[in-house]
Amino acid sequence: SGTTVAQAPTDDLDLQVTYGHVIALQCDPEVTMTGVTPDTVAFLYSVIGSFCMGSYPVTIKTPAVLKLDMHPMAFQCYKSFWVFVLGFGFIALNLLRGLPAYVFTYWGMAGSAAWIPSGLCTIMAVPRIGVGMTAVLNTGTSAAFQFIVGQFVGETMKL
Repeated sequence: SGTTVAQAPTDDLDLQVTYGHVIALQCDPEVTMTGVTPDTVAFLYSVIGSFCMGSYPVTIKTPAVLKLDMHPMAFQCYKSFWVFVLGFGFIALNLLRGLPAYVFTYWGMAGSAAWIPSGLCTIMAVPRIGVGMTAVLNTGTSAAFQFIVGQFVGETMKL
């Protein structure tokens, strides 16, 4: 192990760099990851998120759901209910860890306003064109749209 060459504190993130490698990433005083670069963490989150977003439409085609012949709006309400319950679980976890229950942002409101019609359209698309084609269209459209929005808000590409 080498000496700490630089330490870059920010509002909510402390980064310790030794000879060009991140050796500690500290998001709050209780959580420290060592030997993990921010790029590795971002990639891991992306893979987990892609798996979760890509696998949820599969449940629409399960025999139990098909047997119910459920209206897409009813399925969306059921899904939204469990997201709501899980969200309160995260709030409880934050409170147990001594963190703020939640931090309000208008981006969260905008995201949820887009998430409901997105989920509803996905639920309606799966029986018509299949899970695979729905996943391809969702991810392709999402990537293109996120790139365009990023350009409008001045985000630069990270290489």
